[in-house]
Amino acid sequence: MEMLGALIVWVVCGIAGAMIAAQKGRSVEGWAILCFLLGPLGVILALVASRDETGLEAQALERGSSRKCPPDASPQTTGRRSLFPVWFYHTGP
Repeated sequence: MEMLGALIVWVVCGIAGAMIAAQKGRSVEGWAILCFLLGPLGVILALVASRDETGLEAQALERGSSRKCPPDASPQTTGRRSLFPVWFYHTGP
């Protein structure tokens, strides 16, 4: 019975580690295995691990919630037209 309780704790640690890794942009499968093997120590390691910004950006691109602009992209305009015609602004002779 004690082995079953320990197994449940280690499985919960693996799931918790995977969830923490997903929020930080890390490898979900890798952290799940690591936290399952190390138990509560693995969860602590997952909590103190830094965020992977490139991983989070890649996940956002895969989900479609973000788009990557090309490096030579020009600034985007709103597409709104001016309220006054061009001749209104002309101040020359």
